[in-house]
Amino acid sequence: MPVHVAKAMGANFIIAVNVIPRDEVHVAEAPNLFTVVMRTIHIASYQMIKASLVGVDVVIEPPVQDIGYADFHRAPEGILRGELAAKKVIPEIKDALRLQN
Repeated sequence: MPVHVAKAMGANFIIAVNVIPRDEVHVAEAPNLFTVVMRTIHIASYQMIKASLVGVDVVIEPPVQDIGYADFHRAPEGILRGELAAKKVIPEIKDALRLQN
């Protein structure tokens, strides 16, 4: 849900999760049309995500850069990484909530 929509619905504290890594996974092989297109999509996706995070109070960014878009069989691993990343930012969430109140 976009931040502005959440705020319009009354949210006063927003926690976002970003699973688009800042740094793309680098391919060791020589670039071809497919890798160029995929890198372009990654850059565009990251820029769009970055813009959509404006106004968020806390961002959780699990380390999933090595899990590909089609790696559905690795979903349990991605979920675990998300849980661990969320636990890691609990102090930041508590501090931000204290400052807000």
